[in-house]
Amino acid sequence: MIPFALYFYINTTQRTLREVAPVMDAAPTMRRIGDNLGPEELRQEYKQIAIPRCMWDMFDDSYTRESILTPNFDAVIRRAVAGYFYKYLPKYVASMSRTPGDTASLLFGVNDDGTISGFPTLEGIDANDIIAIIISTFNNMRGVRNGVESSDVKSKYVREIRVRVEDLLPPVKPENLTEIIKGAAQLEITYDRAMAVYHTAMADWRTQLDFYNPSLETICNDPVRRKAFLTYCEQLSAPEPIISKLNSTDPIVFKLGTVTTRKGDKNTMDYWITEFKDHYMSAMSKCRPERPCIRRCTDYLKTQLSRLEIMNGNWTNKVRYQMIEITIRMNDDPTEWIEYWQKDYWVSAIRTTSAQGDPCCEETFDCGYGGDGEIMFPGECSE
Repeated sequence: MIPFALYFYINTTQRTLREVAPVMDAAPTMRRIGDNLGPEELRQEYKQIAIPRCMWDMFDDSYTRESILTPNFDAVIRRAVAGYFYKYLPKYVASMSRTPGDTASLLFGVNDDGTISGFPTLEGIDANDIIAIIISTFNNMRGVRNGVESSDVKSKYVREIRVRVEDLLPPVKPENLTEIIKGAAQLEITYDRAMAVYHTAMADWRTQLDFYNPSLETICNDPVRRKAFLTYCEQLSAPEPIISKLNSTDPIVFKLGTVTTRKGDKNTMDYWITEFKDHYMSAMSKCRPERPCIRRCTDYLKTQLSRLEIMNGNWTNKVRYQMIEITIRMNDDPTEWIEYWQKDYWVSAIRTTSAQGDPCCEETFDCGYGGDGEIMFPGECSE
């Protein structure tokens, strides 16, 4: 087999799809599953493509025949790849649109630690299919320019997309594969338990955060929140008119545009409500649960491929392994960014560094352009 990589790209301004001449690599430079590409960067994201456990139970005579894979196997792989794209691509494109630099790179088939895991395939994934999936994910994205939203992400905010599908050499089967499978299974259990505790703690934390994060009028007029606000004002000896107004049942309304100008005056409700909210939002940011620093087994890819080998004898040597590299060129303008649709609302995100020192995507709130060349976002309220 001659190692090669096909490059395809779409220029979103002209909206044309062209095939660039195949790039021939010398055999010694062909990468192997298990090679390491080094750590992630702010403008580069790795994403492993794992075949879900439920899919392993689906393999029957329609997927294999006399220990030889049928085209139906590639259909499963394509669905798995498409699932990763629909789930992650809008999020990472949106976050990298707010990170300095105009080019972002996403590698699918690479673990977070940089280990190439690839994905097995019979005939190979076609780059045209990948580009079609990418363009379809634009339906879950919108652009923002100077505060004005636009659904035309493809031509205004993403200038160019390049897709590179690379063939990989198969992994070398380790002698202690049985021990690796057993150790990986135990580490997965430990990881799942730790993450379950973390997600429960995050849900509780978000509930508390939501208590202090609604509109100013909601805080003042919701009975439970109003009582907490009153206690805060009493503890800090707020002026008597403020205390009396909170003790009454009269609704409190803030006039549009007055909060910013009056929040410096201690004799106004605007001052005390903003102090109350800022105080507790800052306190909540300091008690946010810390994500467990537990990595999955780096040999997980070997356990996954071993299942294929165990299932149908020795045919894994006939299977191709690939990885996908997507390079996206966007406008390098701080007044422009991309948001993505998540459940019931549009989300803005930024690429930043986690507490563990790894690049990650954080949701941002009340984002905007400061007008002085800096993007403004409260990172303490993001994930």
